[in-house]
Amino acid sequence: MIILTALRLAPLPVRLPQILSSKAWIHFVALTIFTLITIIFQYITLKSRAFSQITDSDPTLVIQNGKILEQNLNQMRVKFNELTMMLRQKDVFDLTTVDYGILEPDGTLSIALKPENQPVTAKDMHMHPPPQKLMTELIIDGALMKEKLAERNKDSRWLTEQLKKQNLTIQDIAFAAILPNDKLYIDLYKDRLSDKTSTDEEKKRN
Repeated sequence: MIILTALRLAPLPVRLPQILSSKAWIHFVALTIFTLITIIFQYITLKSRAFSQITDSDPTLVIQNGKILEQNLNQMRVKFNELTMMLRQKDVFDLTTVDYGILEPDGTLSIALKPENQPVTAKDMHMHPPPQKLMTELIIDGALMKEKLAERNKDSRWLTEQLKKQNLTIQDIAFAAILPNDKLYIDLYKDRLSDKTSTDEEKKRN
């Protein structure tokens, strides 16, 4: 009792550390409880399908055969102008080309175009294009990444031949990569220097 009375009678600068420490403790406890509740809530949602259906909405059909299903749209509290905006974001400007439009629980719109409006693919034309490759970074700031050559079934001899054709060395190269078509893309330091020189000359003229 004497200690509490002394704290109450003490000046504010003296009592401030005790006040701050008590408030920080309350915030820490509240944050810990909130984190535990969130983890438990997520665990129950993953384990219980019934609970998940209560907390999370199911995908909802809002467009069918080019027609808007107004009742479903109203249930999801989505306006017509919001729906047309989401269609435009999918590069759809003609509602009649949509076979199905489904509003997902996260608020995004998934669409399936009618067969006659779907883009033509290589499979539709009975074509068999080669497997798609990615661009492979090979040289960055004059440093060669040898392991990248092996990824594209190349070796140092192949790279040397490519550089000899252009009278270049690895030290001349700021960035180089093997393109998907197996061609070598090269960007030189000299390109940057020439751009900088031309900019400096223009400044001097001005």
